[in-house]
Amino acid sequence: MSFKIFLLLALSIILNAQVIDKIEVTTGTRTNKVLSEAPIRTEVVTKKDIANLHAKNVSEAIKNIPGLLIKETHGKQGQSVSIQGYDSDRVLILIDGEPMTNPSGQTVDLTQLNVNDVESIEIIKGAASALYGSQAMGGVINIITSKPKNGNHNSASLELGSYLSKSPDDMPVAQAKLSSTYKDDNIAASIYADYKHDSGVKLKDEFTYALPEADRLNLNAELRFLAQNEFYVKPRIYLERTLKPFSSFVPGTGEVKKEKDEVAQKYRLGLGGSGKLKNSDSWKIMAFGERYYDTTETNTLSTSYIENIREAVIDLAHLDSQYDTTFLDSHLITMGITLKYQALEQEEIKNSQTNSIKINELTGNASSHTYEVYIQDDWFITNNFEVLPGFRYQNDSDFGSYLSPKISFLYSFIDNDYNNLNIRASYGNGYRAPSIKERYFNFDHSQYGYMVIGNPNLEPESSHSYQLSFEWIRKKNFNANINFYYNDIKDLIDTKKNIQKSILNGLEIHEYINIDSALTSGVEISGAFYFMNHYSINGGYTYLYSEDKNTKKHLTSRPEHQVKTILSYNKSTTNILLSFIYESDEFVDSENKIKSPSSTQIDIKMTTYVTKLLSIYGGINNLLDNHQNVDDEHDLRTKRPRYIYAGVTYNF
Repeated sequence: MSFKIFLLLALSIILNAQVIDKIEVTTGTRTNKVLSEAPIRTEVVTKKDIANLHAKNVSEAIKNIPGLLIKETHGKQGQSVSIQGYDSDRVLILIDGEPMTNPSGQTVDLTQLNVNDVESIEIIKGAASALYGSQAMGGVINIITSKPKNGNHNSASLELGSYLSKSPDDMPVAQAKLSSTYKDDNIAASIYADYKHDSGVKLKDEFTYALPEADRLNLNAELRFLAQNEFYVKPRIYLERTLKPFSSFVPGTGEVKKEKDEVAQKYRLGLGGSGKLKNSDSWKIMAFGERYYDTTETNTLSTSYIENIREAVIDLAHLDSQYDTTFLDSHLITMGITLKYQALEQEEIKNSQTNSIKINELTGNASSHTYEVYIQDDWFITNNFEVLPGFRYQNDSDFGSYLSPKISFLYSFIDNDYNNLNIRASYGNGYRAPSIKERYFNFDHSQYGYMVIGNPNLEPESSHSYQLSFEWIRKKNFNANINFYYNDIKDLIDTKKNIQKSILNGLEIHEYINIDSALTSGVEISGAFYFMNHYSINGGYTYLYSEDKNTKKHLTSRPEHQVKTILSYNKSTTNILLSFIYESDEFVDSENKIKSPSSTQIDIKMTTYVTKLLSIYGGINNLLDNHQNVDDEHDLRTKRPRYIYAGVTYNF
């Protein structure tokens, strides 16, 4: 490890600037726990953190959490998250316990998830919880939405920003947010609206865009009927249009100027309820249906017709029921049943001056259904020793049955008004069936020089995940954590370039394959220190080692070293924040011959509360303007250059 890494580690100490013993979490056990007493290690981004970071979406809200790797989504606009060497297809994203999805498969675009109505975000790393299914091998990120307070409350916000010289025609970025909530003794209602226009990012010339021009609209609402047994209805709508000019080389013609126009629409309706019985047992039920439309048109500007149209539709239905009961005063039993259905349709229309050809891009029946049963025992052996065994049984329509056992331990060596010293250990047997995208979808981006081909013969993945952490909380001004992890993975699904097919087709052909055996392991060191009444420093260092155990090569797109630090000043009327993220270089190819360069990002943010109702804020993201080189296809750094912005929020 280089001296630079040691120096950065010495300067970084982490998590969030909050009083940890007062934060409540639910994701690890699906029951309310004080964060310091949660048997499964959980990290939290609070509503205050989100406000201080000026986060516009979930990607920006969680990017400072150590061990989380935020990447540009390959082949699509947006960003996704990796945890402990597991990529985004193995990280389950939830909103109030409901899984999120994406039209091209399982990768969720975090930039599509706004934080206008978010109360907190909880992160669990590794396959430690028995309460979540196939997609949670790498971890769970649960977005908890805000609940209305008594009376009527409204808020409005407006923000303007610019990528400066890299904004096309000096067009600004604009975002407007509105919210209204109401609560009395009988009902609670809320509606949140968030609209953003993004100018796009232009590099080099008018046909070299790193990011497209985009318009995005989120509409989220909830109506909750309050009683001993509560019931709710939650509609959510997401609309997006992106427009991106680009050029591609055509043999015999030269550079041809084109335009990509994409429209995405997501419609979701959730229903559910919860309540308590006379014996203090409790129940929850949740159901939702979702349909996602995605239409992409690729047009050569010199022609009078649209050459290529791709249309995708994904349907998702989900039902989850949960029952909690106590046993012998020392056991809290949680059990439940989950039913899932998903289906993907995708076709491509190729047009010419004389005819039109419609092609089904799926190579098989792209639908599946799953039912799962889970049970967990939260066993309080003593006041300071808690054990959490459980298992999840899954039956997939295409891959049959699988049983995943999990167990976690929490032992508190010290627990008093001044200090809390905890040790946590977890084991989880992860399992993931191949997604519809990986099995049936041929992702044709030949206009960009590559294709990704589905493989219907893929085998399910499985893993053994181990976590061991030590936590010290000095309740007045200090906390620290060290977490060791080891993930042994069998049949890991990854992509690999097929050299022979690439030569035959004249473009890069990538195929989904199973890697027989792989591992990811490492350590996360994190902590927070509060001093001089108004100052705090929080940050962390992560070391990640990944390997294909057959070839002894590093897995791709996984930097070994990561450092994150936030230095902040908090007073009643002012908050100033300086954040720093360093990621080391990473291998791009499976032969470990090509690397993407390291990256360093610094953000500066300031908020001033003019009155109790009015606040103004502003900042600079990526101060050093460290971003992807558009001419280097192997550069995996961020596409987002230096960005300056200012905004105002009014509560009424």
